[in-house]
Amino acid sequence: MTQEIKMIFVKKYWLVLIILLSAYANSFSQNKKVDSVYKRLQVEKIDTSIIKSHIYLCYTFNKLELFDSAYFHGQLANTLSVAKKYDKGYINSLRRIGDLFFDRSEFDSSIYYHKKALLKVNDKTNVVYFDLVNILGNSYFYIGDYINAYDYFSRYLQQAEISGNDKQKAKGNSNVGVILKEQKKYDEALLYFNKTIQIGISINDFKTLFVGYSNKGNIYNEKAKLKNNKYLNQLAIDNYIKAQQVISKIEDGDYRNPIMLYANMGNVYADLNQYDKAIEYFGEAIMLVKENEFFPQAALIYNNLTGIYLDLNDLKMAEKYLKEANDYSIKSQSSDDLAQSYQNYARYYELKGDFANAFKSYKLYKSYNDSTFNTENTERLKELQLKIEFEKKESIKQAEQDKKDAVAQEEKNKQRIVILAISIVLFLVVILAFFIFNGLKKQRLANKIISEQKEEVHKQKSIIEEHQKEMVDSINYAKKIQYALLAQEDLLKKNLLSYFILFNPKDIVSGDFYWAAEHNEKFYLACCDSTGHGVPGAFMSLLNMGFLSEAIKEKNIEHPHEIFNYVRLRLINSISSEEQKDGMDGIIICIDKKTNEITYAAANNEPILISNNQVIELPKDKMPVGKGERMESFSLRSITTAPGDVLYLYTDGFADQFGGPKGKKFKYKPLNELLMSFSNHSLEKQKEGLDANFTSWKGNLEQVDDVCIMGIRF
Repeated sequence: MTQEIKMIFVKKYWLVLIILLSAYANSFSQNKKVDSVYKRLQVEKIDTSIIKSHIYLCYTFNKLELFDSAYFHGQLANTLSVAKKYDKGYINSLRRIGDLFFDRSEFDSSIYYHKKALLKVNDKTNVVYFDLVNILGNSYFYIGDYINAYDYFSRYLQQAEISGNDKQKAKGNSNVGVILKEQKKYDEALLYFNKTIQIGISINDFKTLFVGYSNKGNIYNEKAKLKNNKYLNQLAIDNYIKAQQVISKIEDGDYRNPIMLYANMGNVYADLNQYDKAIEYFGEAIMLVKENEFFPQAALIYNNLTGIYLDLNDLKMAEKYLKEANDYSIKSQSSDDLAQSYQNYARYYELKGDFANAFKSYKLYKSYNDSTFNTENTERLKELQLKIEFEKKESIKQAEQDKKDAVAQEEKNKQRIVILAISIVLFLVVILAFFIFNGLKKQRLANKIISEQKEEVHKQKSIIEEHQKEMVDSINYAKKIQYALLAQEDLLKKNLLSYFILFNPKDIVSGDFYWAAEHNEKFYLACCDSTGHGVPGAFMSLLNMGFLSEAIKEKNIEHPHEIFNYVRLRLINSISSEEQKDGMDGIIICIDKKTNEITYAAANNEPILISNNQVIELPKDKMPVGKGERMESFSLRSITTAPGDVLYLYTDGFADQFGGPKGKKFKYKPLNELLMSFSNHSLEKQKEGLDANFTSWKGNLEQVDDVCIMGIRF
């Protein structure tokens, strides 16, 4: 296909992509558009199914970590629920908004929205009541407010005992046990954790067993510290091992469970002076914290790891973790974390001989340690305990009395029903004939209305199906447009000795693309990842390919770094007027046919050269082709190759794919090692091997991004 024909082809169907992109963008409007959307809906019928859809979108976007989109749909659902006076939608929309902030560790906002939702819940037997009370208890616990945490956890357990639900009773016992542990009431806490384990065994629930065993291990660990008893240390390890055995059977994928388990195992091995094992488990915990961006327990883990290196008198390693521990302690605003952090600082300065700073740090430690659990808090917790026990007994008494009253009322109702039934029968005998006649008349009218409604439903269904078909057909046509603009096989074969391309879009159309051009005795090849995937990504890829072609064919720009500079300028002038940062990451190489010199420019993605059985990660510029924090010129670099060397260009889709036995990312280092293992095979077999490895790693999980890998043998 010539360049002129391609341009006509693109112009003819450019409108298709603009319409698709507009439809997609409207779904992700910012929060300021809620009022305008609501005004539009005021002229339409507000149906509860619309509200439920927005709540579901809020939940889904939260799982995809798209906070702004999730918050928009949650607030819209809440606004519509208020207008509709739909209490269930009002409660669930507030729950989902609160969940957004809880997952981001913004617990103050989480508490605000969950409390608002709880105020509207009247039925304490409803699962929504239990969920809200539990998450409020956890939110207060994570910010170190044990008074309020204990209040909500005890309310949860009290209602669970009344309802008789085993899983709820197990969770309630566990939560109360945790608060008692923070009060250092270890024997009382053990009673609650033993109840949790007994329930877990009776219902064969692995998550309940994990919670019971891990918390029981924590108790023995704390008691061992107080009594310096190795036997108690071993009991802690035994319970942690039991927790570790069941954690692999839990299917909810909650990364917080293994984080705390590994941290606790690190603690107990540190107490036994088995520092290698302790450091190993703390390292596992830190890796999970960073990987999942879950920071509430980061301060505790870093503080404990710092303590180990101080015990080992390794001041260099201790200093490495001290600041991390203190930063996370300040963020957590937990008196416990801050006290331990400043205690570590005091030890560090003392070991260095800096007694002035050691004294300052010790005073800070003392102030936070004294505020962690003072006498007033302890008395307040005792009052709450007594109050909750009293309320629990009163609730049970009231439930029994309500049952008796209900039986008596039922007897009275039966008598009334008998009298009323006799009266109704006599009345019906008199008017039966009238109803039969009138009923037949209404039946004929109803049949007519039903027939018309069925016809209308069938008509609307046909319209919807036609619209859906048009949408899918449009996207498939967009795919044809995109594939027509990708590097063609005849052009690649003409200019490359041997190559392969693994191109696996996430959706029908792709944000990733591979592109080639031939101009003035030079051959250009690009492997790029546009912002987004699906329809928006495809739109960006067409824009990026157009600007690449414009730079080379129309502006006669020869060097790869200047080509990227030009494309960046065109993107900023075209689409970045409202502070958007759309663009692409990618690599473009230039092969001079006269001199065989190879030059390249790389934006965020780095080329990989395998030469003499070694993996060489070639340099890159850490900035995108588009508006970013860095805006300096891209660097021009060269590649020196020998016969048999293989050059790989790839985007981030393969490395970022979740999968494997633990549902983790594949990552770049294993990808480069995989390429190394394949490098001596034929390029066709390399492509097959990469494709098979990707499919196997992904398993049943959803593909998260477009995948594009190119291999070139010299």
